[in-house]
Amino acid sequence: MDGAALRQTLYTAQPDACETLAGYAVYATDATPEARPAAETLPERTLLKSRRDEAAVSGHTYSGLVRWGLPGRAGCAPQAVERITSDTTGNQVAAEQVQRLDQQSARPQVGVAASG
Repeated sequence: MDGAALRQTLYTAQPDACETLAGYAVYATDATPEARPAAETLPERTLLKSRRDEAAVSGHTYSGLVRWGLPGRAGCAPQAVERITSDTTGNQVAAEQVQRLDQQSARPQVGVAASG
């Protein structure tokens, strides 16, 4: 799969009526774990744990970048999803996603990140 072509397709498919904030297109990033406890041979699996009092399980974590503010409803338009590998962090992957987004357009845009 050509990731660059997919990102460009998602970018150009954004509804024209997406809301803006003070003239800025609003984007958000978030890291989401996907537990796969039964997948003992999952390549590059990492141990996922979100609270101190729960057991760690194997799985992957993904970083998502979305355009916020679909018109007329709560929602977002996906722009990029990437797996956070064991040798990177969610912040590194999100920063790369935002940098690629910035190279796609000169229009004013702002990004927010969820911390977890």
